[in-house]
Amino acid sequence: MFYVRTNTLDIDCIKAVFNYNIYLPKQYGFDIKHGDTVVDLGAYIGDFSLQARQKGARVIAVEPFVDNYTLLLENMELNEMPVEHC
Repeated sequence: MFYVRTNTLDIDCIKAVFNYNIYLPKQYGFDIKHGDTVVDLGAYIGDFSLQARQKGARVIAVEPFVDNYTLLLENMELNEMPVEHC
């Protein structure tokens, strides 16, 4: 589940990550496994960060834009994913 904003690309980005797996191309044999560490630079609202966390990875998410960062934190909380941030 995600909080999204109207008149943005939020829903399109979520679809790209979860429906089309754009960051996990099977043809390259790339997969995130439990215990991996993933760095998500430009984490946006947390779509890929959440996908990686659901696979059991430790995620370091970096998002410089305050509105996106705030929504990223809200989306992690919504999905009961604990967050440490500084």
